Amino acid sequence: MPDRRVAAADPVDWVKIIDEPAFLTAGTRSPTDPQTLIVKRAGLAVVFALCVRTLERKAEILTGAFTWAAVRLDDPPLRRDRTWLDMNIDRGQAEELLKRRIYETDTSE
Repeated sequence: MPDRRVAAADPVDWVKIIDEPAFLTAGTRSPTDPQTLIVKRAGLAVVFALCVRTLERKAEILTGAFTWAAVRLDDPPLRRDRTWLDMNIDRGQAEELLKRRIYETDTSE
């Protein structure tokens, strides 16, 4: 029988956020009011742990990060949001990915 760890259909017992979230916001100054920032892109990365029960009822603890990035926030009809789920990464890695993804989201299809 093949080695089976976790499958998409296995139930999740719990999910915990295990580190401080990483936030990123970028924008430009308003041409009419230099005290106002026009937010153009934003993102969030959250590191988590979760417990999954396999069919054999064995508990598996998995870690990873959920990342969300949105661009063109200043132009709602053209706004684009993307999300990622990366397994086995820590907050530092998730934050580095967020820094890239907040710009890649604007160019990806």
